[in-house]
Amino acid sequence: GYIPDLANPIFGPSETQVDAWIGWKKDLGLILGQNTRLKVQLNIRNLLDEDDLIPVVANPDGTIPVVRIPAERRFELKGTLSY
Repeated sequence: GYIPDLANPIFGPSETQVDAWIGWKKDLGLILGQNTRLKVQLNIRNLLDEDDLIPVVANPDGTIPVVRIPAERRFELKGTLSY
């Protein structure tokens, strides 16, 4: 059988995921009445969008039998009107 070599573990590549957002607020008190505010925010998930396969399992000889697909880049635009 296989005996794990704890002195030489098998590591996969590092993973980095970057999310970003930008927002904008505008006071609409003169247009729609007092204390009315518009907020718009753009969120971007997985900004770098690397498409390399990610190893999940390693065999004792170091080969990779199972990989997964990374998350896709996503854009979310949110608008909030508060009064």
